Amino acid sequence: MLYRYDVEPTGTPTLSTSIATSNPAGIVFGPTGELFVANFSTSTVSRFLDPLGTLVPNGVLAGLYGPEYLLFRQNELFVVNQFGGNIVRFAFDTAQNASPNGVITGLGTNERGIAWNSVTDELFVTLCCGSNRIKRFIFDASGHASPNGTITGGGLSNPHVMAFSPWGELFVANSFGDNILRFSFDTLGDALLSGTITGNGLEVPVALSFSPWGELFVGNQTSLGLSPGTVSRWTFDAAHEAIPNGSFTTPAIHLNGVEFAPSAAIPEPSSLALVVIGTVALTSVFAKRRRPFRGG
Repeated sequence: MLYRYDVEPTGTPTLSTSIATSNPAGIVFGPTGELFVANFSTSTVSRFLDPLGTLVPNGVLAGLYGPEYLLFRQNELFVVNQFGGNIVRFAFDTAQNASPNGVITGLGTNERGIAWNSVTDELFVTLCCGSNRIKRFIFDASGHASPNGTITGGGLSNPHVMAFSPWGELFVANSFGDNILRFSFDTLGDALLSGTITGNGLEVPVALSFSPWGELFVGNQTSLGLSPGTVSRWTFDAAHEAIPNGSFTTPAIHLNGVEFAPSAAIPEPSSLALVVIGTVALTSVFAKRRRPFRGG
């Protein structure tokens, strides 16, 4: 199931709709606002138009093997192809028709989350389940991705989804640690552990996303995914210190993804409570997915 919430900086998120889709494992919104959902068991990616309205099916992408997390780099879709041990790339023409556009290899095994630093044009991929590292890739002018080092240490333990904060830190959902790791980068581009977020209901965190107004939302696989998943929230002060902002429970058993739809920045603070400014989609993966390890 996929659940859509109406969310604003104050107040309790409201469940607005839900839709059944086969074994969803990851979600992303494309540049045009279209919603893409990785269907793990069918090895496809489903497409939906009007994600803030009626969610109209718009075909599928095939040729995958255990797709999980998804990412857009400009107008190109990157799919973490878990059982293929690679990342599959899809390009889109002006009519938004998709076609295969190569693969990224050299990952090893147990790849999970994927993030893109738009400033440095660098790709990051987490490896979980004993690997416990983050692979880095850099793009050349032609779009070819080459290895660019590895992040290790810092307490990485079954890392999953990542996201860059508005100020450039890399946040990592560290599911075995029940925490969120923060990495900053020095002038040479080397990653340095800059902080850890704990508490506020973190329990097997596997997904995270920043809202359009800069609040952090983290999806938890409560009771190893056997209980309804929860979402923990943090705001940040002027020094970027995390401030707990409560949590809420979702109907998603084995919650696996949290993603905000494209949205404009919020209006002036005086009108925040009057405007619904974001929609968060939560995906859950059910028992038919192979689960040899804790986490997503």
